[in-house]
Amino acid sequence: MNDQVKHCMRRARLALGCLLLAQEGMDQGQLTRDEVMAVFAALPPAAEPFTEPAYNLLYTVLAGMFESARRIDAVTLAHELEQRGLLERVGGRSMLADVVLSVPSPAGLASYAAIVQDCFRRRQIAASALKLARAACDLGTPSGNPFLA
Repeated sequence: MNDQVKHCMRRARLALGCLLLAQEGMDQGQLTRDEVMAVFAALPPAAEPFTEPAYNLLYTVLAGMFESARRIDAVTLAHELEQRGLLERVGGRSMLADVVLSVPSPAGLASYAAIVQDCFRRRQIAASALKLARAACDLGTPSGNPFLA
């Protein structure tokens, strides 16, 4: 695993931790609901913006809970994940605890989310480049132009 991937994974964990603590941050005036909603708008859960599948599951559940205005904390999130049969797929209660403990303050949400968004865009560009490279090497493409197939 290269340093960029490690960097993205660490920031992803921090962004998830901030989201998990967003309610607390809003209660303390460190975050607004609009700031949290801006993260979900910039990183739509359906796009699977995280490298780790478990992070995408966790993010999708957090987004749903937040959109339905449910109170979010480690206990309510664990309960929701358990109800959906996803708790172990995201790493269990210990992973949730690790995520929460990794966050110095929920106020860093926008910064961490921006890094996650940058990492997501880089992965999208790399995937597109790979697709183009494969198409360019495909000699059996009709009309001889792999980009029109």
